[in-house]
Formats: sequence, C-alpha cells, structure tokens
Amino acid sequence: MFQSDYNLEEIPFDFNFCNTYGDVSYMFQGCNKLKKIGKLINFYPTNMRYMFSESRALRELPEFENLNMSRAQSTSVRMGNMFCFCYSLRSIPEDLLKQLWGTQTSSTYPFLYGAFVDCYALDEIRGLMPKTGTITSNMFANTFQLCHRVKEIIFATNDDGTPLSVNWK
Repeated sequence: MFQSDYNLEEIPFDFNFCNTYGDVSYMFQGCNKLKKIGKLINFYPTNMRYMFSESRALRELPEFENLNMSRAQSTSVRMGNMFCFCYSLRSIPEDLLKQLWGTQTSSTYPFLYGAFVDCYALDEIRGLMPKTGTITSNMFANTFQLCHRVKEIIFATNDDGTPLSVNWK
C-alpha cells in the first residue's frame, strides 16, 4: 500500500480492516521517513513478511486494536523479516509478540527468521512465548542479528509472575 514511499512521514488516521483478512506484506516497507502510524484495528493478517522492513525512522509501532491471529493457525502466517532494518525501533509491544508467537505451527520453519535484523536501537524484547511440543528448528535463526543495543530478551510469564518454561532439546 505504501511501499517505498520515501517522503511519507506520518499516517495520522487509523486503519480499520473490518475483520477481513489479507496479505499486508511490504505494506510500510521502505518508508524511510515514516515516524508515526495510526492504529491498526480489527486486523486479521495472513502474510506479514517485510511489513515494516526498512521503515528506518519508525521509533514505535502502531497500536494493534483487536488483533486476531486465529487465521494464522491454519495458514502458516509468514512474519520473517517483519521489522528488519528498522534502525530507530525501540521496542516491540508485548501483546503483539504474544499474538505472533501463537501462530507458530511448524516445527521446522523459524517463524521469526530475520525479524529484527539491524534494529540497532532496539533495547529489549519482552514477552516472547516459549513454544511447547517438538521443535526441530532453530526458532530464532538470524532473529536478533546486529541488534547491538538489546540488553534483555524476556520470555512471557504466567499470571502469577513466574516465568513460562519449556524443555527444549
């Protein structure tokens, strides 16, 4: 929709996807000056690859209101390289990470492949959900490559505050 709009600095309005699902890959890719995006409402994506990639000035992601990743359970939503080269991005909303993690259906495909490559300003990753079951891949292949400022990667917690854990081999 806005791919490679090099002069776009702000999208002041909200996007209401009206509970429809679709491919939003490359939607904001290459918007080098983009700093602010309105809410993404009733969002049911099927493909989110490169969605924010190369949005170099984007410091924070838009609010996702009523994000629903249920479609992903049957379509293997792709999210690889979703935030790569977002040099100014400071954090990823915990609720978004929890939703994204729930879409992992393959034991062999690293669903966050390259997701945060070259996110130089990213300070922490909070809310990753440990996946249970048989995992045969490196689920974080190239995920945090060249994220020099990341000090902590924090997995999600149970309601009582104790860390979720799984026994990976």
